Amino acid sequence: MKVWKCAKSGDELFSDVYAMKVVDDAVYEIRGKYVAKDDGGDYGIGGDDADDSSTTVQVINVVDAGNLVKTEFTKKQYIAHIKAYMKSTVQHLKTVDESRIPAFRKAAQAFVKKILGKFKELEFYMGESMEPEGCIVLCHWDGATPVFWIWKDGLVEEKY
Repeated sequence: MKVWKCAKSGDELFSDVYAMKVVDDAVYEIRGKYVAKDDGGDYGIGGDDADDSSTTVQVINVVDAGNLVKTEFTKKQYIAHIKAYMKSTVQHLKTVDESRIPAFRKAAQAFVKKILGKFKELEFYMGESMEPEGCIVLCHWDGATPVFWIWKDGLVEEKY
């Protein structure tokens, strides 16, 4: 199994259990879906034979599995964040694959223009540590399907 973590925060963001593709040489795209999850209840741990306090809730699989935390940005705030994040990503690339930097800069610049054009349609998620300088996971909706974009060059891949 492979897990991708934010290079800045170390937060696990997603794994290879999801079908993903690279978009515009800039981001991984993952299509999420709503799934049912038991919420609450003590599962008999407290000594109760019958525990009817659990409920089922609908969650987005990518958000739930990655412990992602929804956040908000104004366009101005996001532009400031993404500029700092891109600088941080270049620093990360200097340590792992310096030859990737020119391609990253070109792809990232084009993709930022793309997302700023649909800024009002986006949702934003942070990793569970809520590191403000870490990767912000972008989400847009394709009908009823959440589609996540995660900056590929700001990640560290780990195999388990």
